[in-house]
Amino acid sequence: MRKILFFSFCNFLVHTIFSQSFTISPGNEIISFAPLNTYITATAKFRNETAADLVFGWQLLEKTTPEGWDYSYCDYNTCYTATDYNGIMAPVIPGDSGFVKVNVLTTHEGWAHFKIRVFNYNEPSDADTVQFWFNGLASVNSNEPGPHISIYPNPIVEGGKLNLDQLSEQTKITILNSSGQTVFGTVAGKTSISIDMNLVKGIYFLRLDNGEHHENRKIIVY
Repeated sequence: MRKILFFSFCNFLVHTIFSQSFTISPGNEIISFAPLNTYITATAKFRNETAADLVFGWQLLEKTTPEGWDYSYCDYNTCYTATDYNGIMAPVIPGDSGFVKVNVLTTHEGWAHFKIRVFNYNEPSDADTVQFWFNGLASVNSNEPGPHISIYPNPIVEGGKLNLDQLSEQTKITILNSSGQTVFGTVAGKTSISIDMNLVKGIYFLRLDNGEHHENRKIIVY
């Protein structure tokens, strides 16, 4: 019985020491689509899960933006310019949330990517990361493929075949990497095609355009 109590106490200590003091919403990855010349904001919230006030800090780890795009950052309760790379938020009471916003002005087609580390300022190892993706499009009708289009498998193994079924004929298919560079392009002459994904591991973006409808999907190659 003593052994059981001892191991239970050890498990409690491990959970207490290593559990994260905050949770992220809506998630660690936020993808936004916007027409050109549009000001768009994406927000990640950080909920204080402790019983005391919590001060959050943040640090920009990675950034890729198309030339000519304008961008800035805001947190709880300060806004920053594009030349700022970190900040410290006002204290957040238990159960409430701090936040980081990335604000982007899309001036031409392309992808922007921001990777931000958020941490407990009084315990910097208590940290997590959130990634923001922004896609500037000439026009936007849908962020996700409609239910009639089948795209599989996703995630896909490096070198595997990506299958697209029930496409409209003459659909333009484009795959971009995380820097917004086109790595594959074709026009589907039939309703079903397979694409050899001879790409390095990472995150890619599939765009479908039949002239009337634009759809976008994140593809993960592992």
